[in-house]
Amino acid sequence: MTDCEMCGNNSDKCYTVDLKITSDFDKDEQPFERNSTICSECKNKIINMFSKFEDDYF
Repeated sequence: MTDCEMCGNNSDKCYTVDLKITSDFDKDEQPFERNSTICSECKNKIINMFSKFEDDYF
């Protein structure tokens, strides 16, 4: 079982999320990158908020 990095719950079904955040106004700023392990419940919360990004990150 793996701990979810968002809620801290243990889950048999986990996903890896690859996030990259860049600035659209400061081109010299380095991108923020992070790989996170999240449970299926948190994955569904993210998809509900950002449904158009589902194919890019999961």
